[in-house]
Amino acid sequence: MVSVVFFMVIIVSMLWVWTHAQGTMTAYDLRMSRMERLTFLSQALVATPGRPANWHENGPYNADNILAIGFAKNANELTPERLDRFVSMDYEILRTIMGLGAEDFHLTVQEDWDGTPITHYEKGSVLDTSVVMVVERYALLEGTPVKMRVEVYYDR
Repeated sequence: MVSVVFFMVIIVSMLWVWTHAQGTMTAYDLRMSRMERLTFLSQALVATPGRPANWHENGPYNADNILAIGFAKNANELTPERLDRFVSMDYEILRTIMGLGAEDFHLTVQEDWDGTPITHYEKGSVLDTSVVMVVERYALLEGTPVKMRVEVYYDR
C-alpha cells in the first residue's frame, strides 16, 4: 500500500513538473516570436523604402495600396517625406500594414547624444501594459545620426 501511494506521489509530481515546463516553454516561444517579428519590422523600416517604394507619394494610404512601410532612401538613411507621411497616416491602417493586428505601438525618431532628447517624429502613445517589446535602430536623418525606437504593447 505504501509503495502505491509513493508511486502516485511520484507520478503526480512528474505531471506537475511537465505541465509547468510546458507552460514556461510556450510563454518563451511566444516572447521570442514577438521579438523576432518586431526585429524584422524595425529592420524593414530603417533599411528599405517600403513597397511600393513610392508608397508615401500617392494616396489613398491604406493596406490595399501599401504592402510594406519603409523610411529609407538607402539602407539606414531615413527620408523626412516618408516619416512625415507615416506620422500623418491613420493609426489603425498603420497597425494593419505593419502586421501588428490588435497590438498597439509607439514609434519615435530622436536625437539624444548629449542627454537632451530631440524628438523629430512620433506616432502612437506610450501605454501602461504588462508586456512591452522594444527595439532600437540607429540611422541617419538628413545626415544627422538618430535613434528609431519601436515599442509594441501586448495584453499578456
